This record gives sequence, structure tokens and C-alpha cells, in this order.
Amino acid sequence: MLRSPIIARPRLLTRPAGLCLAVAVLLLTLAWLTPARAEPVDEAKIGAEAAAQLEKEVKLVDNPAEIARLSAIANRLAVVSERPDVKYTVKILDVREINAFSIPGGHLYITKGTLDVVESDDEVAAVLAHEVAHNAKRHSLEAIQKEARAERQLALVLLATVLSGQRVDAGNVMLVGSLLKAAVVNSYSRKAELQADNLAIDYLRATGYNPVAMLTVVEGLAKIEYSRPRRDPGVLQSHPFGNDRTRAVTDRLRELKIDLNRRPVLRTLLPSVEAAKEGEAQVGVLKLDGTPLLSVAANCCASGPERAQAMADSLRRVLLRNAQVYEFDLRPSPEGYEVTARYQPVIAITQADAALAATSPQGLAQKVLDSIKLAFWREAVSRGY
Repeated sequence: MLRSPIIARPRLLTRPAGLCLAVAVLLLTLAWLTPARAEPVDEAKIGAEAAAQLEKEVKLVDNPAEIARLSAIANRLAVVSERPDVKYTVKILDVREINAFSIPGGHLYITKGTLDVVESDDEVAAVLAHEVAHNAKRHSLEAIQKEARAERQLALVLLATVLSGQRVDAGNVMLVGSLLKAAVVNSYSRKAELQADNLAIDYLRATGYNPVAMLTVVEGLAKIEYSRPRRDPGVLQSHPFGNDRTRAVTDRLRELKIDLNRRPVLRTLLPSVEAAKEGEAQVGVLKLDGTPLLSVAANCCASGPERAQAMADSLRRVLLRNAQVYEFDLRPSPEGYEVTARYQPVIAITQADAALAATSPQGLAQKVLDSIKLAFWREAVSRGY
């Protein structure tokens, strides 16, 4: 199962509308390169035109509350970026591909597929922070600067035409579109990608999000990159070299002395409790990632669900402290048997609990420990780190 988003760039040259958007983005670059066209109003105008063309090609998800939430996250990140004056509007593309990208002028897009697989607000923030960083450092502009200079005079004429609202000659559109394809469609440079990852870590730290989410995002990228056959994704294109980015992000987090504990930003190894009936007795079912570990009976001091909840809380605490599978063990206790983690009791199994499972306390404890180990194995397989 794919759990982390791929942060990616759009491919926008496969249809006529895509060419229009390509021209708009290229013209924005030239507006930036040319002193007479460097005012923010030009970027806003051309970015709006590019966004309008994109939205003719790809359906948007109509969810005002979610759009407002995502935009708030992006703008919280933008405040600590190199361009705090940029105001972002995030929109959701109704496609299953896992992707996000930005268009200059504060237009940021994230796919429905990405929102379906991110595991926390921290991971959402990591995806958005990466794109805010690209925009803050004007990477899309740098990517096509060389090609833009080669056809500067033609592009300046096209820029004036677009800004005046006139039609653009189709031949010129094709020429400028081919320049953009050569420079941008092959994605950002490695230097730009790594810089955006590093800046995203800084933005996350500055705004209170967990910077380890940047690591889980790029780990997801690397896993998907090596598990899927190469194919043309159409309007969206994925970034390459996922393992390089993973190593770079890991090195950066270690340099900052940040514990590489992924669990607070993931939806794995999550304990939960459900009330149930065993005959006439009410019990608490302790689960891990939705899989039952054991049914918990009442004792002299607490009901079954209350005991199960206490166990879930203990298990959650040790997992969030990044306990590893080898740190779990078994030991006898006065009431029966215990599952321990880091030599501390986490799950206390009594004779009454064992009776519900028609086994001994030691046998039930071993079954619970085996289930915990299996959950760790599933986590490792699903994440690929």
C-alpha cells in the first residue's frame, strides 16, 4: 500500500490547452527576467492565466472547507519563507495520481490521490512546504531562463500580447511551448529539488510541524519510484531520484539533531479499543492497526474496556517514543503474564483474559507478542525503510 505522497511537477504540453498554459508560465519567466516586467502585478496576472488554463484541463474537487484548511497551512508556511508576501490558494485536482505542484502567483495544486494517502497534517504540510519553497526560490523561472534568453524578443512580444488580451499566433505558441518542454517538463534540477526539501524542513520547524514528515514523504516517493513500472502519467510527472532525496533529507535532519521517529506523523501501529460482549460480560477488545490483539476482561478495579484503554495508552506511548520490535518481550507477573517494552509492562494479561481466549496467560501473551511483531513487519513492508 502506498502511504506517502510524491511531490511532483505538471506536464502540460500534451494538448492545446496545455500549450497555452506552457506559454503563460514561460511568459511569467520572461516577466521576471525583464526589469520592466518585474512588478508583482505581472506575476499575479500571468499566474492567474496559467491557472485558468490548467483548470480547463483538469477537474477540481469542490470542497470549500478542505480548500480553506489547505490554504491556511500553505500560508502559515509562506510567512516563514523567503517570499512571505505571497498569498497562496490551494486547490484540489480530482485525479488519483499522487502529486502536488505550484504555479507562480500563489496557485498551489494538490491531487485527491495525495490527500487520500497522506497520514497526518504534518505530511500535508511537508508536501505544501516543498512547493512553497519552489515558488519562494523561483525555481520554475530559473529552469527555463536559459531557453527564454534564446528567444527573448519573440517571447516579449508574446508577453505583451497575452497581457493585452489579444490572441496569440499558433505558430509562436508551438515554438514557445517547445522551449518550455525542453526546460521544465523534465522536472526541476537535482539542486533545486534538494534545496526545496531542505527549505521545507526549515519551514516545518519554524511553524511547529514535525520535520520528520519531509522524510516520510520522500521515502514514499522512493518506494513508489521503484515499485511501479515506468509510464507516462499524462498531465502530471513525478520527480526522479527518490533515494538521493531520502539520503539528503536524512542527513539534514541528523545535522539538526532531530530524532528520526516517523511514528508521530504516520497512521501505522495505532492502538485502539472497542467494547464488545463475551456472553453476558462486557469486554474491551484491544486492537493494533485495526487488528484485534486480545479481549480484555474486567478485574476488581476496572471494567474490560477501561483496562483495554489503559493498555492502549501504554502501548501508544511506547510506540510514539519509537520503540522497536526487538524491545518487546514477555515476563510472568503475579496476575498472569505481561507483554513488556523496554522492560516496562505494556499489556498485563490475567487469568480471566486467558479464559476468554481459552488458553493460558503465557499462551495468550505469546499470541499478543506475535501479533505485535507482525504489525511491525507490515509497517516495514508498507513504508519500505
